Amino acid sequence: MNMKIKLIFLLFFSLSISLAFAQDPKQNPRYKSAKDEATIAFQKGKYEEAAEAYQKAFSIVPVASLLFNIALSYEQAGKIKEAVDYYQRFCDQAPQSKNFAQAQAKITQLANQLMKQAEDVTIQSNPEGAVIYVNSKAGGTIGTTPLTTKMLAGEYMIIAEKEGFVSTKQKLTVQTGSSAQLSFTLYDMRSVVPVRFLIDHVGAKVYVDNRLEGESPLTQPLLLKKGVREIKIVKPTFQNWVQQVEVQANQGEEQIVNVNLLKEGVTQLSKSGKSTLRKSAPWILMAVGLVSAGVGSFFGLSAQNLYDQLGDRASQGQLISPTDIDAGNRFVLFTNLLIGFGAVSTVSGAVWLIVDRESADIPNATVNATPKAILPGQQPVPMFFKLDGAF
Repeated sequence: MNMKIKLIFLLFFSLSISLAFAQDPKQNPRYKSAKDEATIAFQKGKYEEAAEAYQKAFSIVPVASLLFNIALSYEQAGKIKEAVDYYQRFCDQAPQSKNFAQAQAKITQLANQLMKQAEDVTIQSNPEGAVIYVNSKAGGTIGTTPLTTKMLAGEYMIIAEKEGFVSTKQKLTVQTGSSAQLSFTLYDMRSVVPVRFLIDHVGAKVYVDNRLEGESPLTQPLLLKKGVREIKIVKPTFQNWVQQVEVQANQGEEQIVNVNLLKEGVTQLSKSGKSTLRKSAPWILMAVGLVSAGVGSFFGLSAQNLYDQLGDRASQGQLISPTDIDAGNRFVLFTNLLIGFGAVSTVSGAVWLIVDRESADIPNATVNATPKAILPGQQPVPMFFKLDGAF
């Protein structure tokens, strides 16, 4: 009976604790620990650590007042942009807070500071009228070209889009104390071809007309302007792969470029050398077979001559040495082996020659420009990812 009472008491106690936490989430031990850690760090002047600890507490219990503390910590740490972001989040989530007016004033004050630190950035495109995004389209457009704006120092990925033209990306670096310019050359969808690169090693840089387009493996085909393009594939400890590739339009299909990289110091037979060797190999094999059969015939004649001599000696009552018998047996063995090898080689060479002649009548498939059909429902021209906006 006493045991049952104890169990009921423990269950009641646990339930009471759970209800207390449910009614007041701030009593959560993890939340209190993170908040105390943040407060101590702020008092010690470790403002970035304080901001991180306040964020940890907010992830446990999303109390809006913590956003104000995070913003204040970033402001004290000199991270103005982050401070503005968190002050704005606080205003969005706690418009009735007593700190709302102070947060709005902070946003205005710090935004003015940011504008003083920002540099002039000019973005142009040919043709004009491209919609410009920064880093991703999720944040919305910042305008259309030609465009002049202000941006803080740092690195950005600028996206330019215009209906009927290839979507293009470029990397923009804004440095403190100097303005920045960026220019896009947009290509009509009808003037480019999707080209997929199949490279047998990862980490190889792909250059098209001396412009870096990406690094293997390329998960998306590159959209290249029609015409002859110089393709260069570069990877440390490997020979540079350089070829002139003619980019040709083929409605609804993509062009394939196969790349096989060779280690430095490794040579590869040219196509003409391979062709010559392939044509000569069957004849060489038949020649080796005929020579082997000839040598085998010589051993056979030698064995026959030796057995004739031994037969004459036997008929005259002379003793025959065991070594002579062994020699005759070796002659017979060599004869059989050489004639057999010669026959197999000759027949193999002849079959090879016949097969080669038959396959020569079949047109060769193109290796470096194989079209690949796009299945129904697929996008005929995949999204173009590049850093420099030119082909």
